[in-house]
Amino acid sequence: MDRLIRNDKEADDLNEYKKQNKKRMLSSLIVFAVIVIFVTISGLFNNNASIVSQVGDELIGISGSEESFFIYFDDISAVEMIDNLDPGTLLTGKSTNTVYTGTYRNDTYGEYQLYAYKTPGVFIVIHYTDGVFVFNGYSEGTTEDIYQNLMTAIEEYTKTKS
Repeated sequence: MDRLIRNDKEADDLNEYKKQNKKRMLSSLIVFAVIVIFVTISGLFNNNASIVSQVGDELIGISGSEESFFIYFDDISAVEMIDNLDPGTLLTGKSTNTVYTGTYRNDTYGEYQLYAYKTPGVFIVIHYTDGVFVFNGYSEGTTEDIYQNLMTAIEEYTKTKS
């Protein structure tokens, strides 16, 4: 049985906490749905592999042609943008003429996830609880926009937690 609520303030705090949890879950589901829909449509109409990312209120979702990843802001220790990358050795996944998707190993990050287009040459690196995730958008400008959106979302999320 739930503990007794001592006063109206505790009841209000509990209700606010429940509302925030519902909003976060809804945000996560929306991000997931957008990625699934986009990847499904891309797969139906386009045989080329693609990378999709979506920044939510408390997480980022990244999807390749075969798998999707969701990284919660609470799990992120650092985010950086780099100008070049030696992908290293493909362990699982695939490398096509346009994209890298899967688990790779290189001297810089060790074993890490890489979901990126080969051509822009600019990458976002997320250091998080489970390791390192590297990805980008289809162009340098798109990658920079994703990076800025991600940094802003993390900052806003951090403010709401304080």
